Amino acid sequence: MASLGDEATSPRLGHNSYQNYYLTMPSNRHHNKILGLANQDCSLSLESCKQNGPSHCGQLSPVFQISDNDTFMMYNENLDRCLKLQESRSFTFDICNKFNEWQNFKWVSDHQLLNMAVKLCLSVPSKSNMVPVTLSRCNKTTELQKWECRNDTLFALVNQELFLNPANGRENGVILSKKPSTKSVWKIYGTKKSLCAQKYEALFTIEGNSLGAPCVFPFKYMNKWHAKCIVDDDEHKRFWCGTTPDVDEDSLTGYCPIKDEKDNFFWVKNHWTGDFYQINSLSALTWDQARKSCWQQNSELLSINELYEQAYLTGIT
Repeated sequence: MASLGDEATSPRLGHNSYQNYYLTMPSNRHHNKILGLANQDCSLSLESCKQNGPSHCGQLSPVFQISDNDTFMMYNENLDRCLKLQESRSFTFDICNKFNEWQNFKWVSDHQLLNMAVKLCLSVPSKSNMVPVTLSRCNKTTELQKWECRNDTLFALVNQELFLNPANGRENGVILSKKPSTKSVWKIYGTKKSLCAQKYEALFTIEGNSLGAPCVFPFKYMNKWHAKCIVDDDEHKRFWCGTTPDVDEDSLTGYCPIKDEKDNFFWVKNHWTGDFYQINSLSALTWDQARKSCWQQNSELLSINELYEQAYLTGIT
């Protein structure tokens, strides 16, 4: 099976030749040359990530890191139990077990919370008091799947005075309630943090055919839903994701960023300086998005201060 970057046989595979390269001088108020497309709003940016070696763009400490585990359990302090989905698709409470997918959740957008076992999002049938909280296919357009935290303890529908609350006892699931109480206190299990502390971060892709667009979770591939990056059908077993909910239909994909791994497939090494470079000339990202893409790989978006570095980069493109 071909790799994701190859122009090949799998219906999911896209191809970018990365033949176009732009090295430009921005407005006069900048003294350093920037790797990027010179348009006013930076709506298209040329990503050039540099790892290790001497820094030519300042000593910058990335403030964003890909979480080693972006899932968590929803712990109810009053019941001293974690929320657990049952095979019947109803909720109950059980002793917390981080290895149990039915108890694990993940933010897949700013306001959508997904259960890892069934790849469905936490939802309600209506904005009404006492309605049961259930799961349904993730849909970013519906307000019935949008959640937010209040006062670091409560969990509610966005812009509604309707709070997630256990029904009577541990076996009767969860409901929306207009009146929060001590039963309405939720934390990430094992911490004192609210459920929103482990917030959603867009994971920007590399190569593929999606112009650097972020991963979409969950995505469907080969009629199966996935809530994390996978290696399925990639020749070199590199992690990739869909940038659309339905890869089977749309065939839009990209590789997932990797921390602390200098894969020659993504990086070019300058053997004189030991620096590593990644040039994504077709990534349609803003400057801030491109920089975050670099941070997700423990690197920095590059500004050029040295003539030898400019000459080297011109030579490899």
